[in-house]
Amino acid sequence: MRSCSSGAPYNARVNIHCKLKNATAGFDEKAELHARLNLDPKYSDQQLRTTVTLPAGTGNKVKVAVLCQGDNEAIARDAGADFAGSEDLINEIAGGMMDFDILIATPDMMPKVARLGRQLGPRGLMPNPKAGTVNTDVAAAIKEFKMGKVCIIGSALLRMVLILLGRLLFSRGCKLRQ
Repeated sequence: MRSCSSGAPYNARVNIHCKLKNATAGFDEKAELHARLNLDPKYSDQQLRTTVTLPAGTGNKVKVAVLCQGDNEAIARDAGADFAGSEDLINEIAGGMMDFDILIATPDMMPKVARLGRQLGPRGLMPNPKAGTVNTDVAAAIKEFKMGKVCIIGSALLRMVLILLGRLLFSRGCKLRQ
């Protein structure tokens, strides 16, 4: 194995070896991917926004809130949602409750969610069909986000993509799949 010097390009296997060799922190370190794509975001065909489901997740516990009505509330709770509701949950969020990482909404709730734009927008929590957070299949959406679905958004200022791949305590094979 060659030495781990900065600035040299590596394949994934060597990169994992170098990360493990240089891990000196007293806590579980995270592995991130930083990629410069040289995209110009002022052109519509060079903007990047997509979602990716990582095979082993990110290693983070994700709290999911679901805005839905009727039978979907029970389905959401059974699927593992931390919070589920309709008007009551909207009022809690409007009151300042932001104890969740992902907000999933059914399409029929989106007109009611619109009034939360000022609270949710700056935090990046506003449900969006392109990110998969506006969905009619509530159970499948919850399962995907709990398993490690991440939204990749190209940074307009840095022209880079930053994504959490997982934790260094994952097995080598698991890290290589990520």
